[in-house]
Amino acid sequence: MTRFIIILFCFILSCTNKQELSKIPLVIEDSLDYFENEIEKSPENDSLWYRKGIFLIQHQSVDTGIKALEKAIQIKRKPEYYFSLSDAYLLAIESQKAESVIDSVNYYFPNNIDALLKKARIQLVLKKHMNALATLDYIFTLDPENADANYLAGHVFFEQGDTGRAIKSYQRSVDLNPEFVNGWIQLGDIMLSLKNRRAIDYYKNAIRLDSNNFETRHNLAYAMQSFGQFIEAKDLYRLNTIKHPEYELSFYNLGLILQKEDSCQLAVEFLSRAIQINSKEASSYLNRAKCFYQLGSKIRAIEDLKKALQIYPEYKEAKELIAKVNLGK
Repeated sequence: MTRFIIILFCFILSCTNKQELSKIPLVIEDSLDYFENEIEKSPENDSLWYRKGIFLIQHQSVDTGIKALEKAIQIKRKPEYYFSLSDAYLLAIESQKAESVIDSVNYYFPNNIDALLKKARIQLVLKKHMNALATLDYIFTLDPENADANYLAGHVFFEQGDTGRAIKSYQRSVDLNPEFVNGWIQLGDIMLSLKNRRAIDYYKNAIRLDSNNFETRHNLAYAMQSFGQFIEAKDLYRLNTIKHPEYELSFYNLGLILQKEDSCQLAVEFLSRAIQINSKEASSYLNRAKCFYQLGSKIRAIEDLKKALQIYPEYKEAKELIAKVNLGK
C-alpha cells in the first residue's frame, strides 16, 4: 500500500485560517505589557487595539484577541480589521460569526473584492455552495478576470462532484495568473486522482514557482512512481528526505520502491526512519516485515507483523504474511 498526500482544499479547513492570519505582519512587540501601557496612554488608538488583537491571536489567546479586534473596529472601521476578526472567528470555529463579520465589510465597503472573496471562502467552509457561486458570480461582474475567484469556483464545482467544471476553473485561474501556485497544485491533484499523466506537468509548474513545497514535491514523486518513472521518483523522494527529514511519507514511499526493486537492506533503513517518525502506521511495519522476510530475518519479520496487527487488528495482509512466515514458507 503506497501512501501519499493530497492537499486539495486544505485551506477550507484549519489551513485557511492559518494562511489568512499569516498574511498579517508579525507584531514586533514581545509582551502584552507593551500594549497595556500604550493603550492606557491612548485608549482611542485603533491601531494599538488592532495590533494587540493580532498579538494575542498569534500567542494562542484567540478569545481575548477577538475582543481587542472588536474594540479596534468600534473606534475605526477598516477592511483589514474586519478581515482579521473574521479569520479569528474561523480559528475559534465560529464560522457563522466569521461570515457575519464579512457581511459587515460588504455593507460598509460595497464591492470590496477582497471581502467578497473571503465571503466565498467562508461559504465554502459552511458548505453553502450555491451561495458561494452567487458571490463568485458577483465578483465576475466586477472583475471578469479574477484568478482567485476562478480558483474558488473550482473548489465549489469539485465539492459538487463536477470534476470537469472544476478543472476548467482551475485551468482558468492559472491562465489568468501563471504564477498561481495553488492553482497548479489543485490541477495536479485532480489529474493524479484521475490517473492522468498531465499531473506531472502541473506539479512541476508548482515546484518551479515554489521549490520549498515538500508536500507537492512528494506528490510529484508519487505521480512519477505511478506512471513508472521510478528513477525520477526515487531522486525526488531522496531530496525530500534530505531537505525535510521529519516528513515520513517520502521515507515510506522510497522504502517501498526499494523493496520492490529487491534492495531490501536499503529499504529497511528508509522504512525504519518512517516508523521512527510515525510509529502508529501499520503499513510501515508490514512492509518492513516483508523486507526482513526476504532477508531471511523471520523473527524480526514476525515482530513487525505483530506490531502492525496491534495497530490494526483486521489487517488482512499482515495476518496472511504472519501465517506464511510461521509455516516457514
